[in-house]
Amino acid sequence: MNNNIVPYRISTYDKHKIIVLKEQGLSVTDIANELGITRKTVYLWLKRWEDNGDVVSFKSSGRPRITSAAQDRQIVNRVVSNGFVRIQDISSSYRVSSSTIRRRLRTAGMRHRVPARKPLLTARHKQQRLQFAREYLNYDFSRTIFSDEKVFVSSADGRLSLWRPNNTRYLERNILPSRRSGRISFGVWGWMAASGPGELAEISGRMNSEQYTSILDEVLLPSLEYGTKPEISKKNHLFHSKVTYLTKMYDKQIRDFRFSPIVKVVNNDEYKNPLRRHPLITRHVVYLNNV
Repeated sequence: MNNNIVPYRISTYDKHKIIVLKEQGLSVTDIANELGITRKTVYLWLKRWEDNGDVVSFKSSGRPRITSAAQDRQIVNRVVSNGFVRIQDISSSYRVSSSTIRRRLRTAGMRHRVPARKPLLTARHKQQRLQFAREYLNYDFSRTIFSDEKVFVSSADGRLSLWRPNNTRYLERNILPSRRSGRISFGVWGWMAASGPGELAEISGRMNSEQYTSILDEVLLPSLEYGTKPEISKKNHLFHSKVTYLTKMYDKQIRDFRFSPIVKVVNNDEYKNPLRRHPLITRHVVYLNNV
């Protein structure tokens, strides 16, 4: 090692982030641009990590580390490739404590987070959403109503978590796919527009066309201002019955947004967080008029 190489001073967090980004396959130039530092700084800290197995500015006088630099890289790489891996499984592989594994991960800039949950998109889904975004790039959505249903369920998985670097929440490998299985608690229907969220209504059992038109008649339409002729955006098996119903009965303008990136109105945190604060004891409707 060339002891004359003195890396530029940066924060400990940025030092570890350099290593994590390099392990993820980024080039020196990409890392420098991401962190707003020079390429030389990135290169020198990478060399310090390669030569010494750490990114400390001065040699520690503490007790010897229980894991080697190579093992530290293996631990980080294992979590980068699968953030949902159990810490206990990693610790048993290296015969060290779970606390040691957690320290190595934190040192490398990894953080313990709750994963994002959403359906994984296929290539066809992504193409359709891109097509929709381009088609409606300059479209005025201020007179559009978005509506959707949400079924709140109790999952057998419990509260899952993962280890990941900051700012990587929505990378595909860090997303927990939505699952349809589980014990159903209750379902609600809601709507929103540019002016804000509307009412929530309870869904009794499985939604059908009759119940849907009843909700539109008794919940949605009475809360609208007459004469605005809003458009309604929705994609599900009830779409065509909704079009027929509103066109014949209320002469509302309808546009087919079936390939749009659907706005999950009652999946929004402004709705879900207040719901989580109430015990799911009954199936009675929950109104959030104060949202």
